[in-house]
Amino acid sequence: MLDGVLCPACASAAAQPAEPDDQPLPYGWAKVQAGLLILSVVRSLATENTAEFSLLDPLVNGALAACILRRSKLILPLTGIAVVIAVLGIIGMVLAGRYNEVGHLAVVFVIGSLYAVYYYRRRHEFKRWL
Repeated sequence: MLDGVLCPACASAAAQPAEPDDQPLPYGWAKVQAGLLILSVVRSLATENTAEFSLLDPLVNGALAACILRRSKLILPLTGIAVVIAVLGIIGMVLAGRYNEVGHLAVVFVIGSLYAVYYYRRRHEFKRWL
């Protein structure tokens, strides 16, 4: 071929635009988290141990699950609130001397922190507030 002349295969390949990098990422794992949060809300509302019952935890988890399913901008603040609640729970249990229950909240803290990083990296996908 002559210089500057493309074959038909090369010309069609050059005419194709590059794929955009801002395509939405898969959201499957977030749906799993929302389902687990809904199950935890139902479990905490159905618990019979009313001495330690707090309405704050199911309220935050339910709102977080709804925001996750709707891809709301409130996911990051609610995830932060859930992590802070876990930290305060850990501090409260240590001060009360209930060391055997700290492990559960420590796991909640670690998982909540990982989800905060997960949603922070996806923050550009969240367009609506509610």
